[in-house]
Amino acid sequence: MAGNQLNGAEREHRPGAGQRFFAAGWVHFLAILFIVPVVLLSLLGLLHLLSVESEQHSCSYARTGSHVGDGQKGFVELETSWVPLRAVCRWDDGYSLDRVPSYVNPGIATSAAVSVAAIVVITIQNRRLSRESGTP
Repeated sequence: MAGNQLNGAEREHRPGAGQRFFAAGWVHFLAILFIVPVVLLSLLGLLHLLSVESEQHSCSYARTGSHVGDGQKGFVELETSWVPLRAVCRWDDGYSLDRVPSYVNPGIATSAAVSVAAIVVITIQNRRLSRESGTP
């Protein structure tokens, strides 16, 4: 019986994997919380990159709100980029229009940075707890 009590006392001092995982609960919450905007903003940006109609029609609609008229005259190109997310329509009169909202790329970068920082803190805390408890 005394041996069982000693093992029970040792167990209280040696956190298990689950206890180590949740030891920094607020950091886990931040990591998960800021991954969601990364995914949602990426999807929003990708929706602006992809088009089911011709480049000329989609850019014309973005410029004028109509598929016919002045927006189609002088259309030069649609320049796209995956990193950073960008879809820039250009016309020969010098006008250009980025179809991806301006908040998408900074939002992705900021949310990803906070998530990575939270994951680093989680890793450091888990290693510290492992070292203190003597488990690898």
